[in-house]
Amino acid sequence: MRGDTGNQTFSGKSWRHQWVRYWLARHQVSDEQRQSHQASLYLGDALADAWADWILDHSLTQGMAWLQKGLDRSCPDSELPAELRALLTHWRSTPAWVDYKRCRRASLAIRRSGWFAELALRNVALMSSYLSGAANKPLVQTGELKQTTARRLVETGSFWVDVTRIDGLKPGGRGWISAAHVRVMHAVTRQRMLRSKQWDETSWGIPINQGDMVATLLLFSSVFVSALQGMGLVFSSQEVADIIHLWRYTGYLMGIDPALLPSDPADCDRLLALQLMHFTTPDQDTQRLGAALAAVPMQLAGPGKIAQTLAQLESAYRSAVSRLVLGNEFADALGLPKPWYYPAALLTYPALRTVESFRRRTPGSTWLFERFGFWLHEKRVQDAVATTHADIHFQLRPALTENS
Repeated sequence: MRGDTGNQTFSGKSWRHQWVRYWLARHQVSDEQRQSHQASLYLGDALADAWADWILDHSLTQGMAWLQKGLDRSCPDSELPAELRALLTHWRSTPAWVDYKRCRRASLAIRRSGWFAELALRNVALMSSYLSGAANKPLVQTGELKQTTARRLVETGSFWVDVTRIDGLKPGGRGWISAAHVRVMHAVTRQRMLRSKQWDETSWGIPINQGDMVATLLLFSSVFVSALQGMGLVFSSQEVADIIHLWRYTGYLMGIDPALLPSDPADCDRLLALQLMHFTTPDQDTQRLGAALAAVPMQLAGPGKIAQTLAQLESAYRSAVSRLVLGNEFADALGLPKPWYYPAALLTYPALRTVESFRRRTPGSTWLFERFGFWLHEKRVQDAVATTHADIHFQLRPALTENS
């Protein structure tokens, strides 16, 4: 079973390993919480899984057509399959704790981060997630990230832009619809893999399980904010709490058990401690995934010599940030380059602190940073979609039904 292996994973003598052990000691969790977390690694998403089974047993095309009609209310619910009606009821039942004003404030705070939001998500949050061997098995088994890394990253980026846009999570909003589509896509992938004979449920848990979905939510919320703060960006405590709130609601829409959703920074710390305690060691797939992610800038750049040279410089900087955050041991496990000049990326912090000092002191500059940041987020996704032919509407691909 996927068990309590964090102490083995972080048993090294480096200061990062020592810091993780110290951090875990400060954030004690009960035996009941450990048992609950371990159980979550073997739980899927019952509502979405029932609809995924219907899709796999009947028709991919018809299932997606029904889903779209249900989301845009273009036909009476009575005409839809019962499994889909149950899922729609969940999506349309907005929890009483959801505060759209807080979601709006979170969206504005996230916008300010501009290009560095992508750096934090891709080269800190996502790159660090590759170090957990078991959690990456769905990516490896489907070949989705190893073979089509750039396209999948663009699709994830599009989802992130949709969710973090102002009012994107209101019923019928682009983020709300994207979360629904991604939830169904995950459920179909989960059921297809469980039906195959290649999935080792005992060792890896359920594909895209509740525990791993919570881990992903933490990457998008608390880890994302911590990475940006480490780079020099400034967020108030209220903004941090609002960002966690936005992703709490996103997690609800995507099928995470409400009892597992973090509601504040303390909850995030507790859940992160549980994740680290069950952090499985890197394996043979870690390096392939890490190297593929590091190569994305070259895949997205044009074929010209200048474009490729600039892309290589971007990749080197991104990899340097990953190495500085994760440490040499884990960066080596990910197959990241180690040029002699990589510590120069430390200059990011004083540079961004200087920019932030200007923003906070200059009237109107925060407004400009918010507008420019959102424009940049959307433009980068649009440009990358044209290059990779990414599916930003998250339609199920026929490949998902193979071997089922």
